[in-house]
Amino acid sequence: MMFLNRGVWSTILNYNKISGSSDARIENFPFNAFLHLYGGRQTSYCGGSIVSTKSVVTSARCLYGVKRVKVSIGSTYRNKEASLFGGGYEYLTTSFSTHPRYNYNTGDFDVGVVNVDGGMQLDGEKSRIIRLPGSTSDATEGEVLTITGWGSLENTRSTERNISLQMSKVSVITRKECRMKTHGISTRMFCATGESNICTMDYGSPAIGQQFVLTGITSYSANYSDTSMPGVYTRVGQSMIRRYLRMQTGV
Repeated sequence: MMFLNRGVWSTILNYNKISGSSDARIENFPFNAFLHLYGGRQTSYCGGSIVSTKSVVTSARCLYGVKRVKVSIGSTYRNKEASLFGGGYEYLTTSFSTHPRYNYNTGDFDVGVVNVDGGMQLDGEKSRIIRLPGSTSDATEGEVLTITGWGSLENTRSTERNISLQMSKVSVITRKECRMKTHGISTRMFCATGESNICTMDYGSPAIGQQFVLTGITSYSANYSDTSMPGVYTRVGQSMIRRYLRMQTGV
């Protein structure tokens, strides 16, 4: 696998978009969480998935250098807009971790967990738990996944953030094809293409499989201005990823 230097990752992290997406309601994707990150060096917002009453799964890159995290759940609208357009709950925490083998340069083992020690209030309608896959499960070629996030709708470098949850469909491609179009991926990653692309505010957000299973975690895009290029996702069902999640969340 080829390594990306810090300059490449810095360029990647400057983009902020979901293109080709449509409006979504939190009632349809109630496991989505919006993360406001304080003290980080890369980005101030990310997505996540509720996996227990105390834990949100996200991307390790989101938590790089972060001091504290505000978790917002239960609203179609992100963060402070939640109080204006439909409620939701917010929890401030300093309890989070990243996979011990996370590699900033390659994006390998890109998974982290944010814990809310006092627990989160889940109402079962606008906030609930998403299922995790079994160990060794994998995304298959042609499988259609739903991705969600709060990124911009424009296929540009715009820093304007969308306040409403967005969704789009992507189709999984083979690792061989993905390796030809990216800087290289490991068995802990998979790739998918579609009408949308991913951005900084989508990092950590869910790639949802059949029966609402957390198949993947949004990691990065091979080319942020070209939607024909694949997005790269952390494979949640890979045995080392699942072992870490089980240790951190009990799930």
